[in-house]
Amino acid sequence: MAFFRVDPQAQYRPRALKLSEIYHFTAKSQSVPYSVKTAVEKTLKNAGYDPDKINNIINNDVSIPVTEMRAIYDHLNKNNVYGFSATGKQTIDTYIRKETLKKQSIAELKLERSKEMRDDLEKNRLGSGPKKPGAPKIPPRIKLNF
Repeated sequence: MAFFRVDPQAQYRPRALKLSEIYHFTAKSQSVPYSVKTAVEKTLKNAGYDPDKINNIINNDVSIPVTEMRAIYDHLNKNNVYGFSATGKQTIDTYIRKETLKKQSIAELKLERSKEMRDDLEKNRLGSGPKKPGAPKIPPRIKLNF
């Protein structure tokens, strides 16, 4: 049924974002400098956000839902805060796409490696090579510490 078809990338898509991740993505900086933090705090105060929520967003680096992050990014863009110069929807969608591809490729590598390990274990269990027709079958001595 077409109505219940699930997007395969949906499981890898981030549901919430942090302000520091977005700043790192746009400004190519490791951390948010103090001057940008104060400008963000001032902008969000003027936009009508609660002081506790502002503190959580800036200092505690709490994850924020994507739709709310877009609104915050738009406020910062309107007030010309450094590192938030592009449009919010475009920047955040690009970031989400990049993170989704990264998580998906990591998952594919993990799956590939686990298949290889299973194949190696199966090969070791069945024997490592050709044997004489009358030779007794000797089980391998593999110890798995689980």
